[in-house]
Amino acid sequence: MEITRRSLLGASAAVGAGLMLPLRMTTAANAVVPAGVLPFTEQLPTLADLGVINATGGGTATIDMVNATHQFHSGLAATPTFAYRAAGGSQNYLGPVIVARQGVPFALTVTNGLGTHPLSSVIDYSLGGVVPADASTPRASTHLHGGNTSPTNDGDPTDTFVTGGSKTYQYANSQEAAGLWYHDHALGITRLNVFAGLAGGYVMRSATGGDDDGFRPMELVAIGLAGCTAMDVISILTKKRQDVTGLEVRVHSEKAETHPHVFTHMTIEYIVSGHAIDPASVDRSIELSSAKYCPVQAMLNKTVAIDHKVTLLEAA
Repeated sequence: MEITRRSLLGASAAVGAGLMLPLRMTTAANAVVPAGVLPFTEQLPTLADLGVINATGGGTATIDMVNATHQFHSGLAATPTFAYRAAGGSQNYLGPVIVARQGVPFALTVTNGLGTHPLSSVIDYSLGGVVPADASTPRASTHLHGGNTSPTNDGDPTDTFVTGGSKTYQYANSQEAAGLWYHDHALGITRLNVFAGLAGGYVMRSATGGDDDGFRPMELVAIGLAGCTAMDVISILTKKRQDVTGLEVRVHSEKAETHPHVFTHMTIEYIVSGHAIDPASVDRSIELSSAKYCPVQAMLNKTVAIDHKVTLLEAA
C-alpha cells in the first residue's frame, strides 16, 4: 500500500477523533479514610523535630538506620517505620538535615541496624536484586540525590550492606549551593525503604555567606548613613582647623513593628576626640552634613525623624 500525503492526513484525523471520544471507566479506586482523620490538622515537622547535622566545617558524622514507630496523624495509631537517627537523636521517621558547605569535604558513616521491614508484606520478589532476607534484615545503600559524588561514594543500588554492616561515604561537596536529599538506594526495595522513612535533607551552602553573619539590608542603610555623615563631618572640622584625633559615628534606630519594618526614628551619635574641640564647630559640621552634603541623610530625612547626639572627648 502506498502512503500518500492525503492518506496520512486522513489517518491522523481518525486517530485524533478517537482520542476525543469520552472514556468510560468501569471501576473506581477510592482511598479509604478512617473516621476522625481530617486534613490539614497536623503540624509539619520542624528542624527541631528532624535534627540538624552541621557539616559546614567538614569532619565526620554517623547516622544509624533503625526501626521505629511514628504517629502520622492524631487520629491514627503509631505505625512501624524506619529512620536515620543521629547520635543522641530521637528521629522516628526520616533523618536529620545535613548542612554542608561548598568546597568543604565531609564524611558520613551510615550503619545498618534494620530489623523487620515495616512493608515486608508488599515486597516484590520478582524484581531484580530482591532477596528473601530483605523482609527481616533489609539491604541498604545511601545515595546523595543530586550530589556530585565519585562512583565509590554514590550509593549505587548494588553497593549494599546488610544489618550489622556500615559504609562511610566521602562527599567532596564540589558543587554550587543547592537543596539536595539523601535516601536509601538498595536495588529492588528502594521505594519501600524510602517510603518507610529512609530519607533526609542535605543543604549545600555556598562557599561564602549563609551563616547569618553578614549585614542585613536595613543595617547596610544605617552603615551607609554613618559612613556618609562621618566623611562630611571630619572633612569640615579639618577645614575649620580643629585638632581632631578621632571620630566615631554610631547610628541607633527604631523600626516599625509591622511589614515592611521601615525606620521610624534614628539617632546619629558623634563621638569626637581631639584637643580643645570647639562645640559650635562640631554642631555646624553636623548641620551642613545633614542639610547639604550627605545624600543618604537627605533621602532619609524625607521619611524618618533623625536626631543628633554629640560627645566630645579631650585627647591625652
